[in-house]
Amino acid sequence: MKKTNVALIASMPWPTYNMPSIQVGVLKSFIERDGHKCIGAHWFLDIYKYLGHDLYTSISSEYLIVGEAIYSSLYFEEHREEIVKSNPLLQKTLSSDPTFLEKLDQKHDEILLRYNWNEIDLVGFTLNFSQTMPSIYMAAKIKRLNPKIKIIIGGAEGTSEMGASLIDQFDCIDFACNGEGEQLLLELVKSDLVDLTNIKKINSLIYRENGKTYTNPSSQLDSLRNLPVPNLDEYFTGLALNNLNPYDLSVVLPIESSRGCYYSCSFCSLNIQWDGTRFQYPETVKNNISELVAKYKILDFFFVDNITPINSKEIFSEVQSLNFDIRFFYEMRANISYDSLKAMHKAGLKRVQIGTEAMSSSLLRKFNKKSLTIHNIQGLKNCEELGIIVSSNFIINHPSTDQNDINETIKNISYCYHLRPPSAFSEFGLMFGSPDYNSPKDTFSIKGNHKDYRKIYPRKQFDALNLPVKEYITKSKPPDWSSIKQIVEHWKKTYNNKTTHLLSMQDGGTFLKIEDRRYGPVDVFILDKTERDLYLLISQITPFAKIKNKYPDKNENELRTCLQGLIDLKLVFEEDDKFLSLAIRSD
Repeated sequence: MKKTNVALIASMPWPTYNMPSIQVGVLKSFIERDGHKCIGAHWFLDIYKYLGHDLYTSISSEYLIVGEAIYSSLYFEEHREEIVKSNPLLQKTLSSDPTFLEKLDQKHDEILLRYNWNEIDLVGFTLNFSQTMPSIYMAAKIKRLNPKIKIIIGGAEGTSEMGASLIDQFDCIDFACNGEGEQLLLELVKSDLVDLTNIKKINSLIYRENGKTYTNPSSQLDSLRNLPVPNLDEYFTGLALNNLNPYDLSVVLPIESSRGCYYSCSFCSLNIQWDGTRFQYPETVKNNISELVAKYKILDFFFVDNITPINSKEIFSEVQSLNFDIRFFYEMRANISYDSLKAMHKAGLKRVQIGTEAMSSSLLRKFNKKSLTIHNIQGLKNCEELGIIVSSNFIINHPSTDQNDINETIKNISYCYHLRPPSAFSEFGLMFGSPDYNSPKDTFSIKGNHKDYRKIYPRKQFDALNLPVKEYITKSKPPDWSSIKQIVEHWKKTYNNKTTHLLSMQDGGTFLKIEDRRYGPVDVFILDKTERDLYLLISQITPFAKIKNKYPDKNENELRTCLQGLIDLKLVFEEDDKFLSLAIRSD
């Protein structure tokens, strides 16, 4: 009988400690469904327990450098001093405990002692969330324990040219995954890993032969609809092993209903692994949630999708039919329909991250967002009305930003003080694989890897690796964002001090009462029947042509005069001859 290989799929620091790795869970279940053995390893849990909550979260929440630098200083021992010098948090940690790195190294040895490395043939590492150097460090340790084990990397930071460059620079890495991992890993598990002649023909494989690295064309599953339920058993085993209680940690379970994205935002590289967009059946999502809830007794979920599925209304109507008190988080675009958002809310949507990115349509066009400021405002308004907590951000210092974008942003924010303000300003980062990287605009030029990687890698690796974040040079000085930052601070204070909706309405059937508290003492407006009907008609974005069709007997100038009066009061937002009423229905 032909021997099949035993695989171990690992997730190193620094993911969120209270959520299992969906990559580990999905790959494990996919391989085991075919009758092979696969071990899941959520090793970031062990390090979370070892470091403690405060230190782990302070490292994992830092910009990419610190977490990578810790493992880089362990791996590149001869460069440790210079790596430590360039990382203040690491310096601070070592000043309070000079043996920190040695003890951390020993902790990883203890983790590896749990396994019989003579019985494992293939180890995979998923590279996301600053996991590159942690994974290389652990791969090297495993190779020292058993040089015959084959190591493969994958994930957002281990694909395409990035993965190939890692194979070039690190002998402990044998393969990388050029794209999606399920089919490739299954083929490797079924193959003779010693015989490169056969395995080098497998789609999506990046491999080394005779000192050269080769990249095979990527392939992916035709459909997600037959994927098994993620197997997260080892995460919960890891919790128990480290005396961690899932309810104390507020554990959430990852789940997916789609892969890929049908948009192509200029700054985004999240979909570099996938070709096109695929969706789950609504019933499959429902059944996956039902099985995960029954198995792990957790009712909180995190959808890892990069885009809301086009069948989201149907998916979440199915989820609602479970009649579970689940809660879930979702990342979405602002132009999701109200009906889809409402269906998600009824099913358990409590928190969302909306990709607003800007409150300037000229800037959104430069981002290739295919949405306008009016869509962002509508998305924020709908969440406010449904009681969904929103997080969002503004991308600042994109090299194509100009003063007109700043001025437009200031103007548009003045309509929005009753809506939840952005959670953060995100400095633009030029990402490998993004449209901005693949087709650079004439406002900047690409210089190479981001200079901060010098704090992680010695000169040789810095020059040779193809790393995710790139350095660029702008051809003109970017505009000053300080005025917008001040306005957003005022916006936050205004919103956070509210005791009721800052712009609310009450419907009286023949009239509409609007109370406006956005700018100080309450202003009350009473709209008559005609104004009331018009205001309710445009509760979602409505083109003027549709308004005119609704009122065929009304003079166009009369309609526009009425709308302009509401715009002047900042009760209505207009853009591209589309109109949106802004008031929220009273609690």
